[in-house]
Amino acid sequence: MKTNILFPAKFRKLAYAILVLIFTFIIIAGQLNLLSNEPQTKILVKNILMAVISLSLFIIQFSKYKDDDEMILEIRLKL
Repeated sequence: MKTNILFPAKFRKLAYAILVLIFTFIIIAGQLNLLSNEPQTKILVKNILMAVISLSLFIIQFSKYKDDDEMILEIRLKL
């Protein structure tokens, strides 16, 4: 039985775009002091951003490359 647990290659680009947006938001929010009003809001936004960053990195790790062949996929799935 052949199982394919890797995401398509297009998901990798989407995850990189999400990471770039998050890091630009962090930089802009840090420069403009957008989150310095309430500590609870700061903690909530930090936890949400950490979860989205973790999800994006997970998607990057488990998505195919454009030029993957069967041998590379087999090696990646065994490890």
